[in-house]
Amino acid sequence: LGIDSSAIGINDNFFELGGHSLLATKITSRLGVDFSILVQIRDIFEYPTIKHFSKRLTFLLGKTGEIDVFTPLQSVKREQYEPLSFAQQRLWIMDKIVTNSALYNVPIAWRLKGKWNIEMLKKGYNAIIHRHEILRTVFHEVDGKPVQIVQQDITVPLSVIDLRYLSPEDKTSKIENISKIEAKKPFDLSQGPLLRTHLIIMDNKELVLLCTIHHIIFDRWSLDTFINEWMSFYQAFLENETEKLPPLPVQYIDFTKWQKSWLTEDIIQKQIAYWGKELRGLLPILELPLDYPRPIIQSYNGDTYQIVIPNKLLEKIKVFNSKEGVTLFATLLASYQGFLSRYTNQKDILVGSPIANRNYPGVEDLIGFFANTVVYRADCSNNITFKELVQQIKKKMLDAQENQDVPFEKVIEAIQPERDMSYSPLFQTMFVFHNQLKELPKLLDHSVEKIPRHMNGAKFDITIAMEEIPTGLQVDFEYNTDLFKVSTIKRMAQSFEIWLDEILQFPEEPIENLRILTKNEEKQLLHEWTNIEGNYQKDVVIQELFEQQV
Repeated sequence: LGIDSSAIGINDNFFELGGHSLLATKITSRLGVDFSILVQIRDIFEYPTIKHFSKRLTFLLGKTGEIDVFTPLQSVKREQYEPLSFAQQRLWIMDKIVTNSALYNVPIAWRLKGKWNIEMLKKGYNAIIHRHEILRTVFHEVDGKPVQIVQQDITVPLSVIDLRYLSPEDKTSKIENISKIEAKKPFDLSQGPLLRTHLIIMDNKELVLLCTIHHIIFDRWSLDTFINEWMSFYQAFLENETEKLPPLPVQYIDFTKWQKSWLTEDIIQKQIAYWGKELRGLLPILELPLDYPRPIIQSYNGDTYQIVIPNKLLEKIKVFNSKEGVTLFATLLASYQGFLSRYTNQKDILVGSPIANRNYPGVEDLIGFFANTVVYRADCSNNITFKELVQQIKKKMLDAQENQDVPFEKVIEAIQPERDMSYSPLFQTMFVFHNQLKELPKLLDHSVEKIPRHMNGAKFDITIAMEEIPTGLQVDFEYNTDLFKVSTIKRMAQSFEIWLDEILQFPEEPIENLRILTKNEEKQLLHEWTNIEGNYQKDVVIQELFEQQV
C-alpha cells in the first residue's frame, strides 16, 4: 500500500487505504504459503479490516480438515521436454492459427534519468534472464504435442542505440519508428530468446529502454518484477555485490507441473458448472455501430486512441467507491458495461477481462504467463441504476475470482457458443484495468518511469484499458481498424467521459435515462430529425428515386 505500517489501525479498511483486488491476491497467496490453506479473495472483501479478518483467519485455521488446502508448490526434477501450462497452450494454439503475427507481443518502455552505467545495465539484464528460466524458454512440437525447453547458458544481447547527435524532434521520431518496428516484429516460438530490448541513449543523463516480450512467457504482473529485479541487480553490480536477491525457490515450470496435478477434473467441473450457469441461454453479439462491413474472417488489424480522464473526475469516482464499498476495478467495469448498454441499446452485455490467476502460494515473485480470461455478464434491464449495476458487478467479480482456475478454452468447450469466423466467441470487447503492484525502483540520483507503448493490432472489436497515472485516469481504446474509423473512436471516447460524469452525478437514476452525447451532438441530432425540408424531385416516383440511390 505504500503506507507506514505504524499509521494503520486494526479498524482501517484495506480498500479505503488504497487496496485493490490484485493486492488482495498477493495477500491470499502469502497466507497460502504461510498457513497452507486456501484463503479466498472474497474473505478480504467481506472482512476488510485487520480486526475482522484476523477472526476470519482464525476460523479458517480451525477448520483445516473441512476446507480446501493447497499442496505446496515445490521445485521438481527437470526433464528435457516440459509440458505447457493451460495459459501457454492457449497462446500456442493462437500462434498456430495466426501465423507470423505480432499479436501477442508485449511492448514495454521505461525512461531512465540520471547517470547510468551501461555495462552494469547489460550485466543486470542478463542476470534476470539467468534468474528466471521462463525468460530462457523456447517452444517446440514433439510427437504432435507442444513442449517447452529451457535453454541453459545463454547471453542475450542488449542493443545500444546512441541518439545523442540528433535534434530533440528527430530523437522522438526515431524512437517512435524503432518502437513501431519492434512491436510489429513477430517472434518464432521455437527460437529464443523470446524478448528483445534496446537501450537508447538520449543524452548523457537520459536513457530509454524499449522491451518487447512474447506473452507466452510474460504477463502484466511480471512487468513490475522484471524492472524491479533488473534494477536490483544493477545496484548490486555497481556495489560489487555478488548476490542482491535470494534464489527463487521455484520456477514457472514447477508451477506448470503443480497446476496439472492440482487442477483436477473435479475442480474443473465444479468451476465449469458456475460458468455454465452464468453464461446460459442466448449469448448476444455486441452490436456496436460499425463504419465498415465486418470481414468474413476476423482480422486483427488495429490501432490505439488514448484519452486521460482528469484527476477531478477520478477523485469523484474514488469517493463513490468509498461510499459503496467497491473497488476502482468494479466501478470502472460497471461504467463500461453500462456505457455499452446505452451506446448499443442492448441490455445483456458480455465483456471479457484478464484475471491475474496468481491466487496460488509461491508464484507471487515469478515471471511468466499466469493470466486467464473471464467473462462478466451484466444485466442492464429493469431500469437498473448505476448503483445497482456496480453492486451486481461486484458480486460477479467475487464469483469470477473463485472460479478463475478453469482455462478459458474449457469454458468455451462447455458453453459451445455459436461459432462464426468473423468475431470472437462469447464476447467481442475486452476490459483491462492496470494496477501497479510495486513502486518503480528508486535509486540514488536515478529515476525510472514507465512510458506508454502501444501495439498496432486488435484482438477484439474494441479493448478498453485503464490505468491510474499522476494526471488522472489514462484510457486506451484499442480498436479494429477494419471495423472503425478513428473519428468514430474519438467520439466514443468523448461520450465515455461524459457518461462517467453523468453516472457519478446521478447514480440512483436509471442508466437508460443518462446522457452520453455532448450538447453539440444533441443539437445536431435534434436538427437532423426536425429538419424535414429538402430538394425533392417532384416528377420522379419512389421506385425511380430508389434506383438512383442504388
